Amino acid sequence: MKKLFSLCVALAFTLILAACSGGGAPAGAYDPDATAQALLDSGAFSEALEALDADMISSLYGLESQPEAAASASTGATAEEIAVLVFSTQEEADDARKALEARVSDQKDACEGYLPAELPKLEQAIVKESGSSVLLVVANDSQAAQAALDGLAQ
Repeated sequence: MKKLFSLCVALAFTLILAACSGGGAPAGAYDPDATAQALLDSGAFSEALEALDADMISSLYGLESQPEAAASASTGATAEEIAVLVFSTQEEADDARKALEARVSDQKDACEGYLPAELPKLEQAIVKESGSSVLLVVANDSQAAQAALDGLAQ
C-alpha cells in the first residue's frame, strides 16, 4: 500500500512539473533569451551589443505583430546585431524572415558608401527560420556564431 501511495505521489509530482514547464518557445522554435545569450557568449562580436526593447524590435524590423523576442544591436559604427523572434503562427514567422532578409539587404546598401568594412559581416549574415521562430545574426565572426547555434541544437 505504501509503495502504491509513493508511486501515485511521484506520478502526480511529475505531471505537475510537466504542466509547469509548458511555457517558453514552441516546439522546434529558438528560445529567444537562451539563443541570444549563447550568441553573445560565443565571442563572435567585435564589441558589446545593447539590448533592444520590444517597441524598438518591432519598429527596426518592420514587424506588424510583437513577438516574444530578444534582440541586441551595435552601439558603435558596426552592422553587428542579433534578433531572435518567436511568433504564434508560422505565417508570422515567414513574414518576419522576409523582413529580416530585407533588413540585411538594406544594411548592405546603407553600408556600401560609408562603412564598406562592414559589408563582409553582412555578406555572412545568418537568417534562419525554425518552427515559428526566426533569427538574424550579423557578427564579426560568423563561424563562431554558427558554432554557438549548432551547440544549442545538441
